[in-house]
Amino acid sequence: MLNRPSSLKYWPRNLLLVTILLLIWLLVSLMPIGLPALPDDWTVFGWPLPMALAAFGVPLIYLALIGFYAAIMDRRDKQERQAITTQAVANDSPKS
Repeated sequence: MLNRPSSLKYWPRNLLLVTILLLIWLLVSLMPIGLPALPDDWTVFGWPLPMALAAFGVPLIYLALIGFYAAIMDRRDKQERQAITTQAVANDSPKS
């Protein structure tokens, strides 16, 4: 394993991201429990607001979390690959 500063930050940052996203997932999963306290007189596509938020909102938030994770990890992986390539080129260059 290459010993470089970017590598030392890579996994702790990834674990922090996963922890934050899992906490958001947990809160969103528990959200339908508190929804019955919302007024039933509002409707969304003919559904009462609490039911619509539980039926449509929760899955959309899950998809948004997955998309956010994929975008962030793609960017971080590209940065890590660039750091590895840069270090490999620096190590292969002849010393004068």
